[in-house]
Amino acid sequence: MNPLPFENVKKNLSDETAGIEKKKKRKKVLFWSVISVIAMTIIFGNYGAYQMVVIKRQKMNLENEIAQIKKDQARLIKNRERIKNDLTYIEKVAREKYSMVKPGEHVYQVIPKKKDEKKQ
Repeated sequence: MNPLPFENVKKNLSDETAGIEKKKKRKKVLFWSVISVIAMTIIFGNYGAYQMVVIKRQKMNLENEIAQIKKDQARLIKNRERIKNDLTYIEKVAREKYSMVKPGEHVYQVIPKKKDEKKQ
């Protein structure tokens, strides 16, 4: 027995619909793949968002370091000027840093007691 003519049409239509659905699915997959690649490039590329955040953080750290170095430099310049001009400061540095004494002076060192000796 021959199949009815409508059955052949129905079968052909379902085959065409399946083919169209496959094409749509491929297009969707391709579209989302392209979007994903573009997003990954924007976020993680050489000049992507993540890299920009890292660079800004490094810049901020370097600016803080420069500010600290400038403070140290100003302190050292001030210290140098005091050493050049202030005799009292020179004497203080000589006594504290280099353990120097004036002629005729005696240096007494106080030795702290150890913890064990304090308890007794």
